[in-house]
Amino acid sequence: MPEWLPYLIITVIVILVGLAVWLGKVVWPFVRKLNHFVDDVAGEPARSGVPARPGLMERVALIEHEVKTNHGSSLKDAVKRVEQTQAKQGEQLDEQSDQLAALHDKYAADTGPTKPE
Repeated sequence: MPEWLPYLIITVIVILVGLAVWLGKVVWPFVRKLNHFVDDVAGEPARSGVPARPGLMERVALIEHEVKTNHGSSLKDAVKRVEQTQAKQGEQLDEQSDQLAALHDKYAADTGPTKPE
């Protein structure tokens, strides 16, 4: 066995270990992000001290529930109620504006034209 062979083996081992450490530093953040993504999509069960997190499909179902009418309890129903109330108030305001204009015209007709001094 040549004298340089142990040095070559040690060098190859050091290079392989260094390459493994470097790959771990480069690849690990990606693997961790991928793991978080999968946890978000699939959801997580409850564990001691941490509440359960619903998966993506459960959260989408909750959102769908809020954007469809269901006779009163959804966000869409609440927005419709607000729109209807605003429309009624707008009509009342228009009526009051007309009444005020009529009173103004009547007052102006009763008092006659005013002369600037």
